[in-house]
Amino acid sequence: MTPENVRFHAAGHLAAAVALVQSGNIDGAKTLCRIVRQYLDSPRVDNPPAFRETLDKAIADPGGEVSNIARLEEMFCHQDNARFEGAGLRFGKG
Repeated sequence: MTPENVRFHAAGHLAAAVALVQSGNIDGAKTLCRIVRQYLDSPRVDNPPAFRETLDKAIADPGGEVSNIARLEEMFCHQDNARFEGAGLRFGKG
């Protein structure tokens, strides 16, 4: 599985979390945000601290953070990520 596949998989969880918030299932949204947060904690994943902070806030209050969850999902799917990964660039870890 490529890094891009994994990012898109995580983005799918975030999109589902947004849909769950919109349908009133806050506990389900928290669960999905926790799953993505575990992905970010993997030693094989480089990411800015702001991603982890955003997810921590989303886990605490998905309803209040729904716009940030959606923004994070967009960032995971951004086309520049594939270019950075293909060039061997890494972010978030020395």
